[in-house]
Amino acid sequence: MYKHVMTMVSLMILLFAVSCGGGGAAMPDPGNGGGNGGNGGGGGNGGAPAAPVDDVAPEIVLSGLTEGEAYGIEEAGVNTLNVKGVAADPSGIANMALRINDTLVASSNDSMVGFDWDVTGFSDGSYEVTVQASDNEGNIAESSMTVYVNNVAFVFPDLDLFPDIPVEVFDPGLIDPFPDPLPDPPFEVPDFPIFPGF
Repeated sequence: MYKHVMTMVSLMILLFAVSCGGGGAAMPDPGNGGGNGGNGGGGGNGGAPAAPVDDVAPEIVLSGLTEGEAYGIEEAGVNTLNVKGVAADPSGIANMALRINDTLVASSNDSMVGFDWDVTGFSDGSYEVTVQASDNEGNIAESSMTVYVNNVAFVFPDLDLFPDIPVEVFDPGLIDPFPDPLPDPPFEVPDFPIFPGF
C-alpha cells in the first residue's frame, strides 16, 4: 500500500513539473533530436532535424559535339564546335572543368562551362573531350566523348614499286653471285653467197 502511494505521489509531482514547464529536466524526444534540459518555456524542441547527407554525384550533360563524329576541313559542317557542359545537383555545383585529351581548356565556379573549339588548328586524330563537375558536398562526376579531327586530305604517295637502293647501305665488299649479264655482241650479217655453186 505504501509503495502504491509513493508511486502516485511521484507521478503527480512529475506531471505538475511538466505542466508548469520548469523545475525538472525535460525528457529527451527521439523524434526531434533530444531535449534541451528544460528551458522554462514548455520544453525544448532539440533543434531542426539534420539535413540528409548528399552522397550523389552531379548529373552532367555534354553538348556541342557527337560521340564518334569527325570534324575538320575535310568534313562537311562547321569547323568550330561550341562545346558546353551543364551540371545539376541538389546541393549546388561548386566547380566545373573542360578538358581535351587531358589538357584543361576551360573552368568555372558555377553549373556551366564552355569552350569554342576551332578544330582546324589541331592535328588529325582522335580526341577525348571530358567535362568534370563537383557539388558542394565534394561529390565528383565526369562525362566524356571521343571525336575525330580530319583536316588533311589523304593523298596516295607516289610509290616506286622497285626503288633504287643506295649501294652504300650494304657492304661494298660483297660480290653479287648473279651479276648483270654481259651485253650481247653486235649483230653481224653473215656473208652467204647469193647463188652458191655458180
